[in-house]
Amino acid sequence: MSKTTIPAGGITDSAVTTAKINADAVDATKIADDAISEEHLDATAITGHTALTSAPAGTDEFLISDGGVLKRLDASLIGGAGLVHLNTTSNSSAHGSVEVDGLFSSTYTNYLVFFQCTIASGNEHLAMRFRTSSGNHTSGDYEFHFRRLMGDSDSTNIRRNTNHTECQLTDGLGTDTQRVSYRGTLIIQSPNSSSERKGFIQQAVVTDNSGNPGYMFGGGQVKTSTAMVGINFLASSGNLTNSTLRVYGIVDS
Repeated sequence: MSKTTIPAGGITDSAVTTAKINADAVDATKIADDAISEEHLDATAITGHTALTSAPAGTDEFLISDGGVLKRLDASLIGGAGLVHLNTTSNSSAHGSVEVDGLFSSTYTNYLVFFQCTIASGNEHLAMRFRTSSGNHTSGDYEFHFRRLMGDSDSTNIRRNTNHTECQLTDGLGTDTQRVSYRGTLIIQSPNSSSERKGFIQQAVVTDNSGNPGYMFGGGQVKTSTAMVGINFLASSGNLTNSTLRVYGIVDS
């Protein structure tokens, strides 16, 4: 059996090799403060970790150098309050409605919704329902009020304040053979709250099949404290020929 001969004065510094160090023997107590520099870091220090596949939440953190001092930074502080993309849903074939769940949570208080669609025929209106964990909320506690301006002077004022099972966003436009295009935004307030009513503010532009433009604005609410998790857009009857829905959480400042 071979023997390792240790010099009388011990092992010299120059004779210590990695082969003589047990695995995991070097711990934090053997690494001097500020000793790890860029030349000792491989790209896998970042690429080897799980990738974030969606926009960062406001409480997610970045590592930055603040005047040469490393600090952590919440994502919500980058540019102040902002928008976090939560969902995009598109459909280019005929469909009865757009339903999206898992949108609303305690992470955000308010939400911004962009919705664009074409209704299959005229004399139909576009409506929105909230969704609970059990499905569409159709109890008769929706109320809404909006105004439509068409052309130079035509205006329609619509108010529904009792016993409705959906929030109407438009009134019927055009003849039965016309298609109506709707492009609008909504700000939805406190949809996931279990102690407040759910409100929304809308504005939209509409165009009938003859090219007549219109503008709509208004709002509504659902008189319930039930927490909502999603939304449902639908025509009053028939189908939507296409639709695109984008939802963003509004980061509290």
